[in-house]
Amino acid sequence: MVLTDVNEVIEKAVSILDNEFRLKHLKLEKILSPQMEKIRPDGNQMEQVFVNILINAVQATPENGFITVKSSWLSDPRVVRIHFTDTGCGISAENLPKVFEPFFSTKEKGTGLGLAVSYGIVKCHGANIRVSSAEGTGAEFTIDLPSREKSEE
Repeated sequence: MVLTDVNEVIEKAVSILDNEFRLKHLKLEKILSPQMEKIRPDGNQMEQVFVNILINAVQATPENGFITVKSSWLSDPRVVRIHFTDTGCGISAENLPKVFEPFFSTKEKGTGLGLAVSYGIVKCHGANIRVSSAEGTGAEFTIDLPSREKSEE
């Protein structure tokens, strides 16, 4: 793993889905911290995680909805936080605990692997991912990545 600029990875993930945002007339707001520290996750794997979360947001959000991606650096305990929110249909209380399970999907053509794979990638990087939502209120996914490996401290 090499030092990675998380904001650049976010920009790449967003650019992959740029056409999807336009087709659904979705407003994308990026609030990317200019003081972001570089971190050590695999940039390609984190891009996959971000794309998976954004695909779900696009699919859940009706036309003219909003998706926000925010990055921030928490100086204590030295964590990079990436926060995704959407104004989509939300996730029911019954389904919320299952969203990271393999093969769980509420979509007619979904495989249920996107978020399960994303969860595995995030955990392999010593990071945390969580989701909060309620049906009809959109969803929030938050990823907290350690900004430095323990051996560097």
